[in-house]
Amino acid sequence: MVGRRWDVAITEPWDFARPKWEMRLREYVLEHGRLRGEHAIDYFVFPKGLYDHVPPFAVGRPATTAG
Repeated sequence: MVGRRWDVAITEPWDFARPKWEMRLREYVLEHGRLRGEHAIDYFVFPKGLYDHVPPFAVGRPATTAG
C-alpha cells in the first residue's frame, strides 16, 4: 500500500457510529487538513490483535537519491 499522508488535528473522538461518518471525515480533512509531500508515505498497517502492546518505532528519515 502506498499513499500520501494528510495532517489534520482531530481533537475529540470521531463517532464511527454516526451515519455517513466516512463522508464527514473526508470533508473535515479536506477543509482542515494539509496534504503532505511525496516523502510523507509513513503508513503502518497491522491486523487487529497482532500486538498486545505496540512496540516503539524508529524515527524515519527521508531517503535521498544520488543525482
